[in-house]
Amino acid sequence: MTVKLALDENHGYRVVGPASVRVESGTLQVLGAEIGEGGSLRIPQHRSYYLYSMTGRTIISVELGEGARIEAPSPGEEPARSWVEATDNLLESCDPPCTISIVGPVDSGKTSLTALIANRSIVRGLKPAIIDLDIGQADIGPPGFVSLALPESWIVWLREAVPRRMVFAGHVEPGYVTGRVVYGARRLYEEALREGADVIVVDNDGWVDGWRSLEYRLDLARAVSANAIIVVGSPLLASFFKLRWPGTVLDLPRPLRVEERDQALRRALRAENYRRFLEPGVIRELYAEDTPVVNACIPLEGVEEPEHVEKVGGSRILGVSRYPGGACVLLDTAEPPPPEVSREIASKLGVKEAIVLYTGGMRNILAALTDPEGWDHPALILDIDFQKGRISVKTRYEGPVAALMVGRLRLDEEYYDLPLRRIWL
Repeated sequence: MTVKLALDENHGYRVVGPASVRVESGTLQVLGAEIGEGGSLRIPQHRSYYLYSMTGRTIISVELGEGARIEAPSPGEEPARSWVEATDNLLESCDPPCTISIVGPVDSGKTSLTALIANRSIVRGLKPAIIDLDIGQADIGPPGFVSLALPESWIVWLREAVPRRMVFAGHVEPGYVTGRVVYGARRLYEEALREGADVIVVDNDGWVDGWRSLEYRLDLARAVSANAIIVVGSPLLASFFKLRWPGTVLDLPRPLRVEERDQALRRALRAENYRRFLEPGVIRELYAEDTPVVNACIPLEGVEEPEHVEKVGGSRILGVSRYPGGACVLLDTAEPPPPEVSREIASKLGVKEAIVLYTGGMRNILAALTDPEGWDHPALILDIDFQKGRISVKTRYEGPVAALMVGRLRLDEEYYDLPLRRIWL
């Protein structure tokens, strides 16, 4: 169904996708982008955008897909105009290179504001860069990665941006990999500077509850040398930063109505994004003796023979890899062993801790291939031959490999992620 709408300067419409919009006359504004006559945009499923006229009357036609709808927001429900005003004022006062970190709770509009700031930068003739640090609901790169994009034209969804560089974090929950995300944020920031970006917008994840998460936010802001922090949808969080951050801190409202995504939908969107970066892929074989295997507690040195560790809990030990204070142990079993097995093995080996892995969990592991310049490319470990130290991976990357980075997630056949079970002492 196609609907024709007339927009004026005093009100607009919210369109929930999937929908296609074409400007018949006038100038349409959406997320800070200015789209003139003949221009168009696509609104994906599960996304919604507020559309309004720049000057005078604008006529648009909207083709609605299944489940799409058009809504007339109540006064004050959509903060788009205030976001544009605040962004223009900030860009006017912040000398390039200007770094802006976007912080807020889940579903507060952080990603939309990130796109808006990039769009307003383009309108002003500035070169934007976007750093996507939301490893759980990543848009520019796949989940588990932090990514950099350098958009040259306006965007309404970060998935429209092409990743220029990626750094692997290895998980979708930042609490497990804070150091890796901070490291990746700094590398991507330095790369954005090398690319000559005038405005660097940093989109953070929504983990903002608890002191540990707040220290993490400050670490990330320092890593990217943020000139300004914009807090969306949390005056209390804004107050926290205003007392603890030496740069500009802005407190912006969130949309009063958002398309909230439950856990099932979030997992489905992640699966779609894994597939986008792994399909179609090629199979590559790597050997541990030639390629360093990083962040993996996987026994690749061969089988340890002592009789007292041959079997534990009815399962045969295939390999033991010792490290200071502990050991990684691989059991020949399809199911994850109970936690007491870890304690039993640690006692028999005489170590403080034992990380126990099992053969049934050593397939379809999210990973990355690191190129000679240190940038990461998505990969999926399909199988490991521990006797030969051979690792088979699926990837779209066909260049030289300096290292294999192993994550802490498994994907099922439909690309839905599952935690990689580790049994700790």
